[in-house]
Amino acid sequence: MALFLSIIKHGAAECATHNEYYRKVTLEGLRHMEELAKKHEVKIVGAWSVHMKHFQVVVYDVPNYEALAAFSMEPPIRKMADMYDIDTWPVVTMREMTQMLMQA
Repeated sequence: MALFLSIIKHGAAECATHNEYYRKVTLEGLRHMEELAKKHEVKIVGAWSVHMKHFQVVVYDVPNYEALAAFSMEPPIRKMADMYDIDTWPVVTMREMTQMLMQA
């Protein structure tokens, strides 16, 4: 399995709290998220929001990048993601990083 970290940002005008369209699309995406994650073997390890900064962080555990990409391209997820600025990177745990440093 591989870990990926997504940083999600949006402006106040795009906030689902204040914008009816964004709220509708977000709720629709969230409604399908669990079933689509299961379909692509994507485990959402955790998701956090800093509401006042319009900033979210999501950690995924996936079999490979292709599984995360397929999940991300599902229509309800893609429509929701298209509204925001999202950066996604592969990450390692601190334990893995420590092992790499010890072997260098």
